[in-house]
Amino acid sequence: MTTKDYYIGFQNNDQNVITIFYEKFAHTIKQQLRTKYSSLYLDDDFLADTYQDAVVRLWENIKRSNITIESLTSDITGYLYGIAENVFREQLRKKKEIPLE
Repeated sequence: MTTKDYYIGFQNNDQNVITIFYEKFAHTIKQQLRTKYSSLYLDDDFLADTYQDAVVRLWENIKRSNITIESLTSDITGYLYGIAENVFREQLRKKKEIPLE
């Protein structure tokens, strides 16, 4: 599937496309966060929650037209990773485990 296929699937609430997307990129995004923040102990539940929140925010951004297929400067997984990193930092701030700039 292409970025456009995923985008249209999210836009149309296509549960099959969303499930495929969710499962296809879960491991990659969680592993990227684990690698970047390797100095922290990151349990699987924390990463799973981060990923799930990121996918929901991506979906909401598409539904609200905050992003359009034309405005994506990278593929949709790059955009998802950016959201996941922001969610991750928000969750750490709430837990006050590390100070973030």
